[in-house]
Amino acid sequence: MVYVRRICCIACMGLVCIAGIALAYPGAGGDGLRVDMSTWLQRDWAECNTRTKFQYANNAVRFVSEGSAALLWQIPTRSGQPMALDPEHHPWIAECKRPPRQLEKIVRKRGFDTLIDVSENPYLTWRWKVDYSTIGRQRMDRGGRLNKQDDDFNAKLGIAILEKGTNKIREIAYVWSNTLPESLMFKSETTIIPFVWKLSWRRIVVESGRARMKQWVGERRNLYEDYKRGYPGEEPGKILRVYLMTDTDNTNSRASTWYADIQFHREAPGVPSRR
Repeated sequence: MVYVRRICCIACMGLVCIAGIALAYPGAGGDGLRVDMSTWLQRDWAECNTRTKFQYANNAVRFVSEGSAALLWQIPTRSGQPMALDPEHHPWIAECKRPPRQLEKIVRKRGFDTLIDVSENPYLTWRWKVDYSTIGRQRMDRGGRLNKQDDDFNAKLGIAILEKGTNKIREIAYVWSNTLPESLMFKSETTIIPFVWKLSWRRIVVESGRARMKQWVGERRNLYEDYKRGYPGEEPGKILRVYLMTDTDNTNSRASTWYADIQFHREAPGVPSRR
């Protein structure tokens, strides 16, 4: 695993190569379970040759997306260090591929009890800042799904969660859109293998428009309630994966966004600063 705090590059591992740059941002503080912002695995749609660029400084990660799609992900634990996965035993990591269907089984063998449980830490806070974006209007179809050609976002923070007592993977993703209304929840689906493997997400627009661009914006969500809203009748369990994504491939546009200070909390934290 490559740690992004180091100035290095191991392309064959398909992980992030990040050089530090100067950055100042307000810290949120608090006693939450922090996500290690320096250690990520990479997933992209260009065989580890994405045009998306990553930078790291002062515990924050920046995406620069140029008509491209890539994301950074990790398996967070209660210790604050992400779960380590050996690329030699998991070749899909070196190829920057999507985690396999059996990721849940892999995690159970490595230490299921070390994962963060939504029922114990239901609150989520983070900060992000959009430097610029040329993503235009986004439109929904009659079924309430985002049109595929508009499926790009200035910023996205995704949380993959196991339904309690099952191996079913659910996902809540928080997005910053230029045109979709705030508080909108909509479904998004991707078919991996026809009739065998289809992924379905719930996305929530937490920021909309350009008024707060170029400034750090703090967010606070009740992840437990958002899960219950998106998956009625279910209970959330362990957090299997956290990912960050700024993508512009479908709209052939450009965007740059910073992410920082992701934390899970047992008690409701104070309202974070908007600046």
